[in-house]
Amino acid sequence: MANIITREHAEKIASKLGAKKNPGKKKSGGAREHDTAIIYYNGIEIASFGIRRGSNKELPHGHVADDLHVTPNQARKLAICTMTEPQWLDEMRAKGYIPESPTTPKDEPKKIVFRHGGRRSKRKGS
Repeated sequence: MANIITREHAEKIASKLGAKKNPGKKKSGGAREHDTAIIYYNGIEIASFGIRRGSNKELPHGHVADDLHVTPNQARKLAICTMTEPQWLDEMRAKGYIPESPTTPKDEPKKIVFRHGGRRSKRKGS
């Protein structure tokens, strides 16, 4: 079986990966540009790809695999549900597109200290 990605496949992949879809802008002559599917992880864009708007649903979307940082076979597996979103995220971690562990900074514990006249101020540390 060929690893051709069609518009329907691209839309399924976008939906599976929770992509935010941006509609294409209107061009002169009434046509619109491609829709863009943007995939975020922890608020950071890690991939995006265009989805053609033409009437031919079988028109190939060969760029999707490269845009998702996977092989054409893996892109096809995403579309037909034999590759899951967690598996794709693991692949992105392995390739360095997302960090191995979350990098959210931890706030230092703050202690409230009373000073002259009962005013409160916050100090870091002890």
